[in-house]
Amino acid sequence: MGTTRTSVARARRIGVVAALGAGMLALAGCTSQSVAERVGGQLPDLAEYGYEQFECGTGVTIGELFKAPEEPYRAQCWRGAKDDPFTWVADDLRTALVQATGGVDASSVACPKDVLNETAGVACRAVYVGTEGDDVLVRVIVTLPDIDAVIANVPEDPTPDDVVNALYGADVEVLIGTEPIPEAASQS
Repeated sequence: MGTTRTSVARARRIGVVAALGAGMLALAGCTSQSVAERVGGQLPDLAEYGYEQFECGTGVTIGELFKAPEEPYRAQCWRGAKDDPFTWVADDLRTALVQATGGVDASSVACPKDVLNETAGVACRAVYVGTEGDDVLVRVIVTLPDIDAVIANVPEDPTPDDVVNALYGADVEVLIGTEPIPEAASQS
């Protein structure tokens, strides 16, 4: 009777161990999605706002200097016009990305100051997502491909309001992409 009990107990233990082992193998086969992969799938679709997607690297301002990111990083480009100035478009996209990804605004450390002059209009915003070791930077670049059309709408001796008014409805090109955190930033 003692050997029967031992055999039954041993068989149950072997069954439990086998079930746990199968469960652990199933878990090991599942790889969790990295932050870069997850966020790459959360980049906004700007078509709903009237923008047209185009192949990055073929735009007027987002042209041949564009370098496509390597997997798992992503980039997408859009063009169109909105009633808001290009800097406000950049702000709106940053806010949407913070809300969608749970990230934090990193524009002050990851972007140069906005530029608007007679040769260029560029606004950069950035969102940091994740934790050290599994993190990603989402950068938004909004440019004015036809700066001449904007400047033509700015009167002589313009006020700040005159400049803002000239930016309403201007065509923009938008680059939204994920990228790795630079080594220097991750070490500080």
